[in-house]
Amino acid sequence: VAHYPLDRHRRYAYPRDAADGADAPWPLSWLIESGSSTVTYRGERVTVVGRASDSAPTLFVDFRIEVPAGMAVQIKNSVGAISSKQVTGDQTLDTASGDVRVAESSGALLVDTGSGDVTVADHQGDVAVDTGSGDVRLERARGATISADTGSGNIQLTAVRGAILRYPERAHLGIFLLMAR
Repeated sequence: VAHYPLDRHRRYAYPRDAADGADAPWPLSWLIESGSSTVTYRGERVTVVGRASDSAPTLFVDFRIEVPAGMAVQIKNSVGAISSKQVTGDQTLDTASGDVRVAESSGALLVDTGSGDVTVADHQGDVAVDTGSGDVRLERARGATISADTGSGNIQLTAVRGAILRYPERAHLGIFLLMAR
């Protein structure tokens, strides 16, 4: 478990890829585009910004976790992207603010992000995706139940097979697009 040192700061910077302002790699692009994200962390309000300053020291950790085949994975992240590839077990991926990408996986998949895009490609198993604000893209997913929800964004399903498609009946800001290939 990694924790921010709340006894010293309430504002942190997650750095850009390059000091010259070059485009950030995809895990950071959501932060650079939005400028900042504020979350409740361990009972305190914490702001994460995309540029370091005197009031926002650079502090971050990127984790790479490898798990044995068939092992269930549960990730909870306050701010930042989650990427999962070639996991063959149930996954629960939750981030308050950040994009989520899942590729070449199998097992039950539950993805929840308060603000961020979700992309799932080449997945076999049930899928439930929810983002408060962001696009959802499911490509080549197969499962008994596929559900996708966004409060504000677009939903695109491509080559989703053998699935019961569920999406919210309430009105969204965005479009729902189903494509067969």
